[in-house]
Amino acid sequence: MKQPIGLARVGIQAPFLAALLIGATVQAQPTQAWRLVRDVEVSQAMSVGTEFTQVRAIVPVGPLTAVVVEGRPAGIGVYGANGQLLRPIGRIGRGPGEYELPHEVGLLGDTVWVTEVGTRRTSMFSSRGDLLSTSAWQTATEAPTQGGGLMVEGLLPDGFAWGGRDNSPDALGDPPKSRTLFRLTREGRLVDTMVTVPTSGAMFGIRRDDGGISFGRQPFTDATLALCGVGHAACLLIDRRVASERRRGSFRVTAIRADGDTLWSKSYGYEPRALEKGIRDSVFRSYESRLLRSGATPQQIRDAIFLPAYRPPISAAFAGADGSLWLARETGAATIEYWVLDAAGHHVATARSPAKVSIRAVSGNYVWAVETDNDDVQRVARYRIVR
Repeated sequence: MKQPIGLARVGIQAPFLAALLIGATVQAQPTQAWRLVRDVEVSQAMSVGTEFTQVRAIVPVGPLTAVVVEGRPAGIGVYGANGQLLRPIGRIGRGPGEYELPHEVGLLGDTVWVTEVGTRRTSMFSSRGDLLSTSAWQTATEAPTQGGGLMVEGLLPDGFAWGGRDNSPDALGDPPKSRTLFRLTREGRLVDTMVTVPTSGAMFGIRRDDGGISFGRQPFTDATLALCGVGHAACLLIDRRVASERRRGSFRVTAIRADGDTLWSKSYGYEPRALEKGIRDSVFRSYESRLLRSGATPQQIRDAIFLPAYRPPISAAFAGADGSLWLARETGAATIEYWVLDAAGHHVATARSPAKVSIRAVSGNYVWAVETDNDDVQRVARYRIVR
């Protein structure tokens, strides 16, 4: 699953705001209960005899085959129906067909695309692993008035790219409150604006008295999630702000086209789940201990860390090529419930998995997941959906 873009708890800008005002509210209705049955395990990482340590993404290639992206050490491999490594995609390096740390990986037809921030380029590979093309991104100096310097996040189903401007290091102390997502060429040239969304709430930043900056991800962020380039919509925006009271809560999903128009927008009601005070206190002490050593003051830490009374209703999300959207509900229990929405936003099913099984991708009647044991060893497995 792609790592989503953090969006916001603050006011939302048009056209996203318009979608929220006109969107439908989905009432609770009976849904199907799907079961997940473990089917195949991918037991080895790219290097024979090694274990997975940091699976960054899984991209299905049909129902039984998948591309698995590793972070450390970096690697991209195609795994077959029986879980075996079929072939690598590219290799570590900075030359043609190489990468140091892939940013996003996906499919365009049967072509595997890889974006990388470090080398600022988009590489296209055949399903056999052969390099087809490389597109270097423009820099701000090369095209200062034409969107140069934009970062390509990934590719859209129409072959164009999407992305935004990269933040400067100075922004770490004051995380920006909004971010505009653009439709781009594969070289990073600006084509059109897709949507502007807020970005506060995903990160915290502390400008210390010694002039340094302490920053990191919020432990219980309710920042809006954005999934782009997968399924029928250009982007799916998931507004998951925490509830302010126990008796009711809601989250909203909005589907955006590449030109910024809204396909649909729906709100879903739920019963908020409390974030226990003992957990809040324990998490705060962990952050406080680390940040005090960096030079931040106790008051700065208290002001920076977001510890809500209720858990965010959605902890993760991923989209299928068929337009479906899987929403992982709250964390903190022995199992995680997933809500499955169809391409029109209807809540059609629910499914459950153990908390240590993180579902990352879906294709047809199968999902792909990362299992983490008590020693933090990761395994990749395919599960069959029993409808």
